[in-house]
Amino acid sequence: MAVLPDTPEIERLREQCEAVKIPTESRLLIVVSSHSTAVFAGAVLARCALRSGHQVHVTFKEPFIRPEEIANTMASHEDYMPIFVGITGVWTNGTPEDVSNAVFVGGLLPDEHTVTIGSSDILVPAASVFAEKHFTLEQPDLVTITAGITDLSGTRPSGVEAAILELAADADIVRAQKEFLLYGANFLPVRDCLQFSIRPYLHGVTGDKESCDELLEEADLPLSLRLTPLTQLGADEKQRVMSSLIPRIDVKTLPAVAGPNFEFLTESETSPMRWASNIQVLAATAWSRGRPGIALGVWMGDRARLLNLLMDDHMRHCTAVASAVQDAFHTLNETPPYADGPVASMPLPVPDAGVLPEVGRILLSEPLTDTQYLILRNGNSICVCWHAASFEHLETTMVALWDRGLSPRSTSLSSLVLESSSDWAAVVEVLKDIPGDEAT
Repeated sequence: MAVLPDTPEIERLREQCEAVKIPTESRLLIVVSSHSTAVFAGAVLARCALRSGHQVHVTFKEPFIRPEEIANTMASHEDYMPIFVGITGVWTNGTPEDVSNAVFVGGLLPDEHTVTIGSSDILVPAASVFAEKHFTLEQPDLVTITAGITDLSGTRPSGVEAAILELAADADIVRAQKEFLLYGANFLPVRDCLQFSIRPYLHGVTGDKESCDELLEEADLPLSLRLTPLTQLGADEKQRVMSSLIPRIDVKTLPAVAGPNFEFLTESETSPMRWASNIQVLAATAWSRGRPGIALGVWMGDRARLLNLLMDDHMRHCTAVASAVQDAFHTLNETPPYADGPVASMPLPVPDAGVLPEVGRILLSEPLTDTQYLILRNGNSICVCWHAASFEHLETTMVALWDRGLSPRSTSLSSLVLESSSDWAAVVEVLKDIPGDEAT
């Protein structure tokens, strides 16, 4: 019996899957994009393939890769059938013949001899239909599928994603409701939830324990409730916390503090996997810090060791980001960043280069850094950040850097990092040549 709903879009995906033949118990190479949504799709495929008796090897690549890397990946696993998930091949001089047997799910390879299932816009649904067609897809897989398609921007879901969400709701897997969106709202003490929030960054609150205590005092929250998670407070108590928080933060931040959320009813009430808002924050941290393998294991079902690793990594990340942001604001107040046209650059000598993408994202939201691109440099890495979070601009920027012989690693749809040996002056020149409307 089909797990997925019967919609015209899903039927089209099923028809595309007919072009792929997978022998029973074959070896599969699942090459997953580091993009956070692709990791959900890869988790669905890997778990369903294993359940069906296939041998599975998973590896990770950038969302955009050169044809020679596709060919080399296939050649180094010649006994495996390659399935590329959320990956687009980028080139201008034709496709090498030795990539013609690859399958691209939710990605793109402009070659008539390869099979493409879906697109990046419906990556998780495409992977789910592929898993239903060729492997064993079961109803519990809807947890991972739904987690990969939830949108907390307030935009009403439509098309295939709306149909899947409705199916998951009817199966009592997920429930949509308004709630706090801060990471840890259902399992961290109220103060910790505020103090360690970086998505969103609460200016004047994040990283400031005293400010958090003052906020809770103003909210008249009894000491007995300050170890209670936000979601477990009463409606009046929640409103008092919000009323104390609002004057302290930028009004533009409010939609990221509380609003439409999705609750996964099959998960523990005190697990970060209970709420879509937590899952999305953990997914963003995994991409930013280069931990897609840990995230994939969690999305496949590990709620013990790997989930604890990801949670611990995220909390250390929050602490380091909050400290680095304070250092960055102190530096900016004393010395403005070096500016060259649309590019601003500043040193940020923090020991953990993994915080740079988050710090850049936060700084770009401040008037002190009114620029199209921001480059942050420490002793280990160069980080490039920009405003426009889109596949198109990430591809444009990565390809431009490749053409200068540089090797960027994506950390989000609006940031990437390079090793310190890269010439940051060359990076500036590359960014200046990208059309101005690309980054905004």
